[in-house]
Amino acid sequence: MDDMIPHAFHYRKKSTGWQVILSYKADGKWKQKSKQGFSQKSLAKAAGEKLLKEIAENYVPTPADPLMQNITLKQFWAIYQIDKKKQLSDGSIDVYENAIAAFSDLCNIPLPDLTRAYIQNCVNESKLSASTVELYMSKFKVMIRHAITFYELLRKSPMDGIVYPEINEEEIQTISTKEFNCLYAYLHENQYMLSVMAAVGYYAGLRYGEIAGLTWASIDLDKKELKVIRQFKRFRTAEKTYEYKLGKLKTSNSKRTIPMPITLQRILTEYKEAKFPVAPDGRIFYLKNSETNIINHHIKKVLPDTSIHVLRHTYATTLLARGVDIKTVAALLGDTVETVIKKYVHYSEEMRRNAAQNIQNIFDLE
Repeated sequence: MDDMIPHAFHYRKKSTGWQVILSYKADGKWKQKSKQGFSQKSLAKAAGEKLLKEIAENYVPTPADPLMQNITLKQFWAIYQIDKKKQLSDGSIDVYENAIAAFSDLCNIPLPDLTRAYIQNCVNESKLSASTVELYMSKFKVMIRHAITFYELLRKSPMDGIVYPEINEEEIQTISTKEFNCLYAYLHENQYMLSVMAAVGYYAGLRYGEIAGLTWASIDLDKKELKVIRQFKRFRTAEKTYEYKLGKLKTSNSKRTIPMPITLQRILTEYKEAKFPVAPDGRIFYLKNSETNIINHHIKKVLPDTSIHVLRHTYATTLLARGVDIKTVAALLGDTVETVIKKYVHYSEEMRRNAAQNIQNIFDLE
């Protein structure tokens, strides 16, 4: 935001030390703020930058503000981020910033100059996957709608009517029981903790962040139940770096209780008895971050084209193939019914065919 505010710094050396004077334009008028008494000019410069940052954080633009007249989508992102601060998760912020980086030319054009033809050309020429293009464009569409609704910067959205490439549904990757047994045996021998994490993914269908966020308080070995209540994930700090800690789940549907098979109960019992170190926040898997690169590296040593998330897919498709209804599968996965149908369409179609055959068999008996 501070790069949008016209400003200038002036420095003076006085008897009491260095002084910084910040001149900036707001509401169409030039204003000043100053600080003094610094032993070095470099300290005065740092104080000036801090002053500007404070002004930018409290800056509320209006539709009549000259700064808004030729604002680009990249610049407007800073405003949108402030307006939607409570709604935007760290993951969402990453998607928006990746979108802006991927379509940098588009995002550096003043909003009044953006045309549907230009955006359509960007879509057509993009080398990204069709699903990624549509995802990124959906973020631009939301931002432009906000610019129209709240700031009246445009009369009509240039995003309306954009045609996207057809998304080819990729077949869900799964592994066989034999393949998992080979993977588990290797990990158990070489990376014991990772073998337990893989077992949770395979036998309970948890997302990696949910696995990493498990505590012994969320596991009832006697009742054979796992409670998914938090996940271990990445957070953006005020310094725009990252830290990893327990946080909210992906969606409200993600909070759930999952029955565990006896095999998983045995694996977790053995792990608990082995008394592996527990993280300071109670996590049973002592990980420094929630990235999947380490566990995927070891998985690929046995199954080259497989990742930890494939174990979740395998859990879902196994349940569907064994006749578990979609609503129950969705509840166990922490997804919506619509998401399960869309993601596992081939398996849900197979269930429909089986249902049709069962109906014929039932009524043909009469």
